Amino acid sequence: MKERTTPTYRIGDFTLEVDSNALFSADTTHQLEPLQAELLAYLARRAGEVVSLDDLLNDLWKGRYVTESSIYRQISHLRRLLGDDANEPAYIQTVRKRGYRLIADVSVPAEPPQTAVESAEGSAPQPPRRAALALGLVVIAALIAAMWPRPDEKPAEGDAAQPVIAVLPFESLSPSTPEFVADGLARSLTDRLAAIDGLRVIAYPSVRAVASEPPTSLAEQLGANLLVSGNVLSDDTEETLRVTSALLDPASGEQLWTQDTQLAADDLFGLHDEVARNIAVYLDIEVSQAAARRSRALPAEVYSALVEARATLESGYQDDTLREAVRLFTLVLDQSPGLVEALSGRAVAHLRIYHNYYDRSTERLSLAQEDVRLALEADGESAEALFARGYYESIAGTPSKATPYLRRAVQKRPGSAGFLMALGRNESRIGELSSSLRHLREAASLDPRNARLFFELGITEIVANRFREAERSFETAISLSPDLIEAHIYLTQLYAVWLGDIDAASTEARTLQDKIGNVELMNLLLQPGLWTFFTYLDDDFHAQLRSWDVDEAGGDTASWYLAMALAERRVGNGEAADNFYRLAAELREVDVANAPSDPWIATELAWAYAGAGRKQLAIDTVDRVVSLAPAEVDAWNNADFLWVRATVLAMLDMQNEAIEQASAAIQYPSAVTPKVLSLDPGWDRMFDNERFLALMTEDRTQWRRQGEAGGDD
Repeated sequence: MKERTTPTYRIGDFTLEVDSNALFSADTTHQLEPLQAELLAYLARRAGEVVSLDDLLNDLWKGRYVTESSIYRQISHLRRLLGDDANEPAYIQTVRKRGYRLIADVSVPAEPPQTAVESAEGSAPQPPRRAALALGLVVIAALIAAMWPRPDEKPAEGDAAQPVIAVLPFESLSPSTPEFVADGLARSLTDRLAAIDGLRVIAYPSVRAVASEPPTSLAEQLGANLLVSGNVLSDDTEETLRVTSALLDPASGEQLWTQDTQLAADDLFGLHDEVARNIAVYLDIEVSQAAARRSRALPAEVYSALVEARATLESGYQDDTLREAVRLFTLVLDQSPGLVEALSGRAVAHLRIYHNYYDRSTERLSLAQEDVRLALEADGESAEALFARGYYESIAGTPSKATPYLRRAVQKRPGSAGFLMALGRNESRIGELSSSLRHLREAASLDPRNARLFFELGITEIVANRFREAERSFETAISLSPDLIEAHIYLTQLYAVWLGDIDAASTEARTLQDKIGNVELMNLLLQPGLWTFFTYLDDDFHAQLRSWDVDEAGGDTASWYLAMALAERRVGNGEAADNFYRLAAELREVDVANAPSDPWIATELAWAYAGAGRKQLAIDTVDRVVSLAPAEVDAWNNADFLWVRATVLAMLDMQNEAIEQASAAIQYPSAVTPKVLSLDPGWDRMFDNERFLALMTEDRTQWRRQGEAGGDD
């Protein structure tokens, strides 16, 4: 059992268990990111004191460059979980110009709770990414769709006969056997069953999300017609384990098959091979030679460490979480060098750190590359090693090289939602949208309780011009996770930009406003990249923007200047707009100096320069943006920067150059459409240019009018 190194805090009506990153009360439980748990614990240790931003940066962020808005987002997230109101706080008070203070009663219980029940979501949301033009959040393609049943729909006729298995969390019956060991057995068994062609296996996080439901209800929600349950019991010496597993029919409650196995603790990692094979035999499904390969034996302590490392990697995309996963996988490899699962897992963690701009160094990419090399050297035919190689090529910006590796990984594990998602996402990057959607939809059908997958599918469907399907995906994401703010924001954008319904967009924005409060909403939108959101809203929101006291109420000041510049330009007040652009440029110059390799901050500086009429500075800055994030290296993510350059040229009235840049940009997958550009005042004069209008209607482009092939249904 992991030794407790930090205490448990009672904070008002909540209990914070720092070791497990859990925040819970009598009737709610939330799983926090490690940084969020540390932030709340830090405030609790200094309850009643004003904690400055410098203190937070030095003690929690360890001096890494972040803006004030990064800290605000973490505070805002904690307030939502605590049910707090920024205007009338009961927990976290904002002390203007100074910092934050925890004002709730805080105590340290003498006997901390043994464990915290895991939250239904299972992981904290990935931080929103600043995006160009109409996009305010990161595009990470993934998944669900009309061809697969949604959680509230019954399977199509004919599907019921196909084995669809959900592996329930195994129960630890011995106090000396850590719960995560039993949990790891269920995870491993899920992976092994997913390698058997002819079985469809529900992703383990979705199963955990509804694990407390009665079997019939659980199976119905997941679309499963078979369940696997089990328990683990150790003897007095803790050297021998007894594992019981069973196959159940949830409709009748009948136990179809059972297996009782006694084995050495060191052989636990291989047990899932035998159980999966016996289930396949019972179901009369042939197991291929590759799927029947025996896993290597692992000492019990190595297996436990591997389970903890994998669970950490799956728990979120925050910087601290990913670095912790790297540390844990390294500990595993110290004890068991060459273990493919650990090498592949550590490679993925390195790549996520790189991809999310936490560390864009060549050293980080080289660390991932070396782990991939060692994994393939250890077992070049393992699904994990092939997946890691494909994932590396995709993140490194060579998606065409990634495809064959990811396809081989899926062939070896056809029932893996994670592998299908990665393949579908990579296919979208190389423009194979039809195949991408097919794989992403299948992935989502195997992970039907993952709200973020529905959210990300909605983005992919926008790029594929399937706007009504995107609407349903965002709505499903919100129904599964009402606090998934990104889904509310994209649904608002969808209504305004792609469906042309400003009233519906404003209504959805008010729904979000009612949920988190006006102060929270305004501060959320007044962030780098998200200030363009005001373009889509009605006069009421514009009035709120104009009356907003950013110094008093919070938010990123440069973002408020840029939003105000856009608003003034829209009503023809050019002089006021120019002044706001100049003010924004002054602030963004400082930000760029502090973070010279961040293309998103440099993007906003280029916009500000262009709006202020500083032509050469705007061009030089946007050229640097494109060089920092070239589309030929990562087309899916970096194509937006080509649109940024086109927008800057249009704002400077360099129409021919803007058209040439737009012509290059439309060759890449993107959610940018003529409707998006029509809402941006910088493109106003372009809509009088016949050459530009002709470009927008060329069949060779990806600019499809609403209702054309592949569009609305």
